[in-house]
Amino acid sequence: MNRDRVETFRAIVGDSEFWKGLHKLKGILEFPSKIIGKLESDSGDLFKVYDYFKRLETSWSSTAGLGTTLSASLLEIVQKRWKFLSTDSMGFAYMLTPKSMEQQWRPKEKLKTKK
Repeated sequence: MNRDRVETFRAIVGDSEFWKGLHKLKGILEFPSKIIGKLESDSGDLFKVYDYFKRLETSWSSTAGLGTTLSASLLEIVQKRWKFLSTDSMGFAYMLTPKSMEQQWRPKEKLKTKK
């Protein structure tokens, strides 16, 4: 092994900025990694697939620290994949699933019931 490469590696890994950046990257990738794992499983119903894609899209749109170019590239990938598999009927199924209303529930929208 080339000694210069080893020393360069040690210098990089020995720098606290490397570990700060690595920790930041781990935080950025943790949520999308979980969502992608769920999308790859065969256990998701139509609602979950729709929900996971929307959450993944939101995470790439709002992830601070990625930089605008990388964030835009990741968002574009998600949107292209979504466009490939989504249909209008899929969106209708999502909206008609009671779970979708639970996610949009607001305290001010409580049902008025008689006492």
